[in-house]
Amino acid sequence: MIDCILGRWRKNLFFLRWLDGSYGWEPRKNILDQDLIRAFEADYNGFDIGVDVLGSRLKSGRLEFRLHWAGRPSSEDAWVGENEVSPRLVCRHKPEKKQKKRKRRIPR
Repeated sequence: MIDCILGRWRKNLFFLRWLDGSYGWEPRKNILDQDLIRAFEADYNGFDIGVDVLGSRLKSGRLEFRLHWAGRPSSEDAWVGENEVSPRLVCRHKPEKKQKKRKRRIPR
């Protein structure tokens, strides 16, 4: 039995917490409770609960975050685009822009 849906990968793969406390990925077709999916999708803003942000990077000019999902092996950690992560996590983990050092002009 499903306790709650924690995240979604693309359109048809959901990250679930089961009633026994374990976690796992399930395709949409395996989730029989369509009301649960509708309620989740109405409020979903990207990965947030059940994930840890391990790092961030810019790849081809786009910000990505390295995520680890609770209860899953590190072999499933993945780089995920900024648009797949909740705005709250993006704000907390967005890298600060490096300021360019200005060369000091020495007056002659």
